Amino acid sequence: MAPSYVLAIDQGTTSTRALLFTKDGHPMSKEQLDLEQHYPHPGWAEHDPKEILNAVVTCCQHAMEKGNAHTTDIAAIGITNQRETTVAWDRVTGEPYHKAIVWLDTRTTETVGKLIHGTGGQDRFRATTGLPISTYFSAVKMKWLIDNVPEVKKGVDEKRCMFGTIESWLIYNLTGGKNGGLHMTDISNASRYMLMDIKTGKWDPTICKELGIPMECLPEIRSNAEVYGKVKGYGSLNGIPIAGALGDQHAALLGQGCLEVGKSKNTYGTGCFMLLNTGAQAVQSSSGLLTTIGFKLGANAQTNYALEGSVACAGRTVQWLRDNMGLIDSAPEIEQFASAVSDTGGVTIVPAFSGLFAPYWREDARAVAVGMTLFTNKNHLCRAALEAVAFSTVDVMEAMKKDFGKDLGAMHVDGGMTANNFLMQLQADLLGCEVLRARMPEATVLGAAFAAGLAVDFYHRVDEVKDMLGHAGGWESFPNKMNMSLRDKEYARWKDAVTRAMDLQRFDSMEKKKKKAAGAHRYILSIDQGTTSSRALLFDVEGGAVAKEQMELKQHYPHPGWTEHDPNEILNSVVKCCESVLKQAGAKPGEVAAIGITNQRETTVAWDRVTGKPYNKAIVWLDTRTAETVQKLTQGAKGGKDRFRETTGLPVSTYFSAVKMKWLIDNVPAVKQGVADKRCMFGTIESWLIYNLTGGKEGGIHMTDISNASRYMLMDIKSGKWDQGICKELGIDVACLPTIKSNSEVYGTVKGFGSLDGIPIAGALGDQHAALLGQGCIEVGSSKNTYGTGCFMLLNTGSEAIPSTSGLLTTIGFKLGAEAKTYYALEGSVACAGRTVQWLRDNMGLIDSAAEVETLAKSVENTGGVTIVPAFSGLFAPYWREDARAVAVGMTLYTSREHICRAALESVAFSTVDVMEAMKKDTGRDLGNMHVDGGMTANNFLMQLQADLLGVDVLRARMPEATVLGAAFAAGLAVGFYKKLDDVKDMLRKAGGWESFPAQMNFNDRMIEYTRWKDAVNRAMDLNQFETGTEDPKKGSSATSLAESKKPSSQAVAPKAAPAPAAAAPAAKGKKGGWKFW
Repeated sequence: MAPSYVLAIDQGTTSTRALLFTKDGHPMSKEQLDLEQHYPHPGWAEHDPKEILNAVVTCCQHAMEKGNAHTTDIAAIGITNQRETTVAWDRVTGEPYHKAIVWLDTRTTETVGKLIHGTGGQDRFRATTGLPISTYFSAVKMKWLIDNVPEVKKGVDEKRCMFGTIESWLIYNLTGGKNGGLHMTDISNASRYMLMDIKTGKWDPTICKELGIPMECLPEIRSNAEVYGKVKGYGSLNGIPIAGALGDQHAALLGQGCLEVGKSKNTYGTGCFMLLNTGAQAVQSSSGLLTTIGFKLGANAQTNYALEGSVACAGRTVQWLRDNMGLIDSAPEIEQFASAVSDTGGVTIVPAFSGLFAPYWREDARAVAVGMTLFTNKNHLCRAALEAVAFSTVDVMEAMKKDFGKDLGAMHVDGGMTANNFLMQLQADLLGCEVLRARMPEATVLGAAFAAGLAVDFYHRVDEVKDMLGHAGGWESFPNKMNMSLRDKEYARWKDAVTRAMDLQRFDSMEKKKKKAAGAHRYILSIDQGTTSSRALLFDVEGGAVAKEQMELKQHYPHPGWTEHDPNEILNSVVKCCESVLKQAGAKPGEVAAIGITNQRETTVAWDRVTGKPYNKAIVWLDTRTAETVQKLTQGAKGGKDRFRETTGLPVSTYFSAVKMKWLIDNVPAVKQGVADKRCMFGTIESWLIYNLTGGKEGGIHMTDISNASRYMLMDIKSGKWDQGICKELGIDVACLPTIKSNSEVYGTVKGFGSLDGIPIAGALGDQHAALLGQGCIEVGSSKNTYGTGCFMLLNTGSEAIPSTSGLLTTIGFKLGAEAKTYYALEGSVACAGRTVQWLRDNMGLIDSAAEVETLAKSVENTGGVTIVPAFSGLFAPYWREDARAVAVGMTLYTSREHICRAALESVAFSTVDVMEAMKKDTGRDLGNMHVDGGMTANNFLMQLQADLLGVDVLRARMPEATVLGAAFAAGLAVGFYKKLDDVKDMLRKAGGWESFPAQMNFNDRMIEYTRWKDAVNRAMDLNQFETGTEDPKKGSSATSLAESKKPSSQAVAPKAAPAPAAAAPAAKGKKGGWKFW
């Protein structure tokens, strides 16, 4: 009986498969086994050759069993395989010397660097081989094995070493192994060694000699369709001829029926590979493509050549999101998440985990995710990951157009990812041409089966493959639906991101480089209203926290870059927390001496004087919707961003309250009307709270304290009063602003809040000023850093307001009484610290709790070359770049969530180093030890990392509530509950003093690490230009008025894409003299 099937083996990067094909090309049965991936170091990727062989045999036998096929039913075996993946084994024992080095492995970067140094550079072998010198190809992997694995070197010297790619390893073993197995490769796989003369189809002795690879170690080159030998020693497979072998992409070219010159296909697998049939002509590329073999279907047949564009990571990017990041549970799930959003929210992922292949050929590139904001969630990242695959294909198509000199028409596609309809439509849109998906899903392995079948006359004509595709249903069309203007805009965003991914390999594995009381009053009630929660603590006369309560605060992100809070929710949570702590402590009426308030600064509320209702949600300090407002204020103005700095101590930035007020006036009609009617009241959070707690619309006090007022960008830093000129220029009526008071005096008493009624409110400070006081930094020259939602470092400069030339802020420290001395400070503000960890938890789902980040971060020795710059809302000090957005750079397939967690903590520490360096420039002196407080200081790993990267000792107060203690202390001083300023130090000592984290890193290592950070910061700049909104504001957003009025005029104007703002403030040009405090 004549054979009924061809057995085809598909040995891929992530799995091994076997399929039985009938005479009409129908896959009768199949079997698949996943392949374990080994990533021993960043950039390295390995497979176990024996696991591959065993999986192939198992899959073949199971496929035959499922199809009820016997040995005599099989006409031949065809093999298709992952290309370039390299094995070295012993001719005598048959055992591999080393795990297989996978095609996308980049350990050979240094080898490549040495080879391209000199005449011809990267293209020195291209005229002969059709290939550039790259980590991608087998020859450099062989050279690395010879140079770095002693057993391989010895095997080469003794002429026992055999090199080959996966089909060579399989055919050798299946035809007898050490007992006479064939050592051969097919011409398509051989064309990927970077050793074969593309025109003669033979090994080039000159290149082999130059690379130190003896030709006797290389396999014999055969065509893609001829009987190579028969299976021996594998049971039911014995005696079956092996008659076809092609690299996976060449098999797909054949299996897609791309037989004519000018036909192209793109395969979406682990990587993404586009081949264009150029017929008998080997077309040399000048656009970063590869000249390669298409196929040769017989020993004496014509050789068909091809142009190829190879993309390293396609399905592997999805696999990384699933296995490394845990953002999806299965690969198909990505389509659901990606299609849930209308765009990426400005996020672009360049998946250069193993460098960039065609058309760039940059081994130094590493994966980046750029343009992130606090609006970014996993849906956006999933969509950006699919966009990355599509954009990579556009890069290759554009290069092919240049080399071929004409448009290529429709593109045929195959591979696992083509099941994703969303991706296929996206691909058509971004290419601007029709995409044709074969309804035969097994084009690649069909190509291998077809080649083997031709060799044994199971199939008879080359064009039979088209009949097979027709029998399977032909092709499904995805037409282009995107206009050229939008396509060009999207492609420009991609190209920008690609440039940001370059030159990151130098930061891979830095570790490798380094080896070369008062009467009846018993308590002070202190309110801590922060960015992510509201808290209340009850302190006793010794500064001990008797009771505490906390409530999480809902975050609103209506558009990219926007962050809002509900003012009513804030007020209600504060009251509930206060009532809870009084109840916990059993505090009786009259036992609370005063209330102190500390708060998130700059967050701005506008409310109606008559109704007491807010016009709009509060605009949070890190919100960047005002980028366009900032640009208008700075562009062409004398002094630019520093036009108000001499008066206010601050640059013009989205950070400060004044631009938020101006935005509200310009964009929320109800606010504009309220200002015109003199009904609008502006304030920051302490103003809103004090107004409501002291009576609200029934006589509530409209005030702010001098520390919060110093953050409006409206207050004269020297006089402590609103500057009429700046207010007028910004269109902000001074009548709408609160009265400025000191940080420690009785402002009024609580009215209308039950158990709180009658308690005097006697202290208020912005959170960072409260921490300066609560940390006991009361002497000139002492400094503290608070790690909360953001990260804020303040240096007490005493009675001198020092202008900064290094990107810092001149601000108020504290003023403890209406007639007291004003203490000034230099401040460096970092937008995202704890917020970065929160983003990992809430947006990305990489951790279940904030505390988990420490465990994961310290489980790895380093970040594996990954650097995160958490510019979700731009970069604050010392850069002041609203155009920056978050990036994660330097990722490889080795990168795991542990590395991401460590990089996140490093970003907090590096941001603090930036600020410390700026402070050194402004003061002309080293600052000595740094006092720290805030929730993140509980992370011992971060504290030691901070000390190491700063190069100074970090002192953590054993009193964990320094910020809220500062507010309590200010209020207590005002009512005599606490007596003198240095009482705060006694409280800290009684709480256990300070725990020291000494610096342990040497200077050179610190500089290497800091260089990596500074490089990544540069890559985060100028990304806001790619932000896009994903919600139609006309359908309503949280920017809609919260007032009782239901008029349409109370809605905010829809956001506009903000142009890139003016350049950041200039760096320091010298030391600031005249300030002596040591």
